[in-house]
Amino acid sequence: MRLYEFESKQLLARSGIRVPRSQLITSASSTSLSEDLLPGIVKVQTLTGKRALRGGIQPVDGLGGVRSFARKFLEQGFGDEPVDCVLLEERIDFTEEFFLGITYDNRARKPLLLFSRRGGANIEETARSNPDLVKTRLLPLGGEVRTYQAVEWLSAWGFSGKLLLRLAGVVSKMARLFHHYDALLLEFNPLASTDTQELVVLDCHLDIDDDALKRQSLDFEGLSNRMEGVRQPTEFEQKAREIDQLDYRGVAGRMIEFGGNLGLLIGGGGASPPPSTRCGIREGPPPTIARSAGTRRSGRCRN
Repeated sequence: MRLYEFESKQLLARSGIRVPRSQLITSASSTSLSEDLLPGIVKVQTLTGKRALRGGIQPVDGLGGVRSFARKFLEQGFGDEPVDCVLLEERIDFTEEFFLGITYDNRARKPLLLFSRRGGANIEETARSNPDLVKTRLLPLGGEVRTYQAVEWLSAWGFSGKLLLRLAGVVSKMARLFHHYDALLLEFNPLASTDTQELVVLDCHLDIDDDALKRQSLDFEGLSNRMEGVRQPTEFEQKAREIDQLDYRGVAGRMIEFGGNLGLLIGGGGASPPPSTRCGIREGPPPTIARSAGTRRSGRCRN
């Protein structure tokens, strides 16, 4: 499950990572727009990527430009996704932009740190065409990265002085954030360095494991029904979620929906996972079948 940019940046700010000053706008006719943020940047708040390349991020110099941008996307949406708000941020002047990310290496079964001195909208192309520009480092499972460890890695990658120490601090805080929020992906792109070598996260992506939401104290709206990207849960997937919520510990987690009316809700470690299936047998309406391995509770299974 992906958070919106403004939600992710709230978590970053609480963790001591600098982000631009901003204002969330839900109406183009708002009379409380902050001129202190101008000249600024307006950004459509969407769960899809490539916003800058598709016109979803634009510089503005006055309130007229802010209102025009907000009116366009609040009324028309962004591609296939409806838009509920746009973000107005102060414009940050910078001398360098980096890419910094943490994801999971499924083969090593550990978090993987990725870093590049060429951040920005085309980081994927940079990684494909110049893989040597993307540095990687496996992280401990516990989520703790000491500042001195990050200093060692970054100095080997060519950094020194004040910028080295500040980058190491961001890496350490980022690793704690990734672990604390049960993240599957956390990206700062770009992480900007100003002329005084202050580091500011200009954009970020945070994907959280759906199965961990029950233990997270996040106060954002609509998390339980939110999915990555623009696709909304199908009726079949929603019914599987209702099964999952019968027990406060969860039953299994996300469901894999196959073609037709067949789906699989499965987990391990004694989590009482039921495969949820709807199968057509000859003619007539298909029966609903749920089978549970492990502990069986009334209400979970119907024949």
